[in-house]
Amino acid sequence: MDYLQIDQTNMPKESKKRGIIYKHDKKYYVTNELSISPSSVMLTKKVLGTGAFGIVLLGKYQSSNVAVKKIELSSPDKEKEFEKEIVVMSKCNSPNVVRLIGTYSEERSHCIVMEYMKNGDLQQYLALKKNNQSEAPLKLRYRMGCDIARGVYYLHERGIVHSDIKSSNILLDKYFRAKISDFGISK
Repeated sequence: MDYLQIDQTNMPKESKKRGIIYKHDKKYYVTNELSISPSSVMLTKKVLGTGAFGIVLLGKYQSSNVAVKKIELSSPDKEKEFEKEIVVMSKCNSPNVVRLIGTYSEERSHCIVMEYMKNGDLQQYLALKKNNQSEAPLKLRYRMGCDIARGVYYLHERGIVHSDIKSSNILLDKYFRAKISDFGISK
């Protein structure tokens, strides 16, 4: 979609002050700061997650692993979900919220490039522990709980209501730090 590639010089003056996302005629636009060239992202076939939105694949961007969420353009609701997710994520800079790297569009989907969370989601982690008939150490569970609480507090301080906090939307980095993700239905 062309609107993801808008040059900042063409924006209304008041919009330039708002940062990397701006709204015009009930539509959100991404400035060049967030826009990534599709050719700069190398996708693998490794599926990190799936859902009603589409699919999350492992990729490489600037020699780092990234997660790429591909939202299929099957309905106007999917377009709104994409817009809402990038608007919310672009406002966040917290160690307890998954970091947005950028966005790009393909013929039939919009893509959100995010930091890669090596240890998957909390739901998978807890299921693995249950299958192994073991528990996560108490200290780690406590820290994860604190990470989640700090993430929710951070969002609420900015007037953001996630609306879908659940273990599958809590991702774990390589140090098992918990981070909130999936802002498609946030308010």
